[in-house]
Amino acid sequence: MQTVFSNADKDACLPIIDMIIKSAEIARTKGIIALEEHALACENDFYSFGIALIVSGTDPELVKNILNTLVTYGNHKDQALLERLIITDGILSIQEGQNPRIIKAKLHCFLGEEYMKERCNFPKLYDDIQEQHENAQAQKALNDLRTENENFNNTISMLSNNAIRKVLTHLEQKEIAIAVKGSHKENAIKILANLPKPLSSDEAYEITFSAVILGDDLKDLHRKIQDIIITHKLSNHLVRISYA
Repeated sequence: MQTVFSNADKDACLPIIDMIIKSAEIARTKGIIALEEHALACENDFYSFGIALIVSGTDPELVKNILNTLVTYGNHKDQALLERLIITDGILSIQEGQNPRIIKAKLHCFLGEEYMKERCNFPKLYDDIQEQHENAQAQKALNDLRTENENFNNTISMLSNNAIRKVLTHLEQKEIAIAVKGSHKENAIKILANLPKPLSSDEAYEITFSAVILGDDLKDLHRKIQDIIITHKLSNHLVRISYA
């Protein structure tokens, strides 16, 4: 199979990549079924066939086998071969639900690094991948914080007022601030109502405004509170959260 393509072959495939990215964006926002009309309007039979396969709910592995077989035994060369290779990868990526910016970067890789540097704004493609990676990391951190917040509040909710007072005597000022910031309204009120001693104005400011909650901060505090509960036998209903 020919693996070296001319710049003219690659130029001719740029509209194909744009078409696939448009399809990926439609699938991302409206669902794969919405691609049916988009495919019917396309003059590329191979692309329309691939879209029809995924719209009909064909198993991804079967779609991959069918398209690869057509490419392998189609006796295509030059632009036609490159076009089908790009379309096959694009169709599979859309079915998998990949981000359109990642698909765009992947498909441009078929054109070769030198071509990308000269004609496709290679640094921008790299930046898109990097931004997507950073966004995914940020979303994971947010999801982790939400999960830990829910676990933490479940623990606080099951404690009696006496148990809360006992726990608070073992916490530092900063930890109390994190506890209040990380609590739902009812639990925050419960904590503040059971403080071992009245707050000074500076302490009240510290608790109210200074604490910035991070997932690891809340996780460490939750682990400490669980240890206090177990050590002092403050509850018979603790469901201990295991941390790696």
